[in-house]
Amino acid sequence: MFDRPGEKLKTLAIINFVLMLIATVVLACIYANSGYLTIGPFLLIAGVGSFAGYISSLLLYAFGELIDSCKRNAHNSAELLHLLSAKVSDNFSAPK
Repeated sequence: MFDRPGEKLKTLAIINFVLMLIATVVLACIYANSGYLTIGPFLLIAGVGSFAGYISSLLLYAFGELIDSCKRNAHNSAELLHLLSAKVSDNFSAPK
C-alpha cells in the first residue's frame, strides 16, 4: 500500500487532470444548454476550469516527482557512503 508513493501521486495527478477536464466541459455544456450562458461565459468556464485542473494536477505531480527524487538521492547517498567507507577502511588497513 505504501510502496512507490511518488509514482502513485503522479498517476493520481494525471487521473485528476483528466477528470477535472471532463467535469469542467460537462458543467459548461450543462450551463450553456440551460439557456443561462452564451458562448463567451461557456468558454470562460471551460478555460478557467481546465486551467485550475491543470494547476492542481501540476502541483500534485511535482510533489510526486519530489518524492521520487528524494528516494533516488537517499539511495545514491547510501551507496556512496558504502563505497567511501570501504575505501577508507582499505587505506587504513594497507601496510605502509
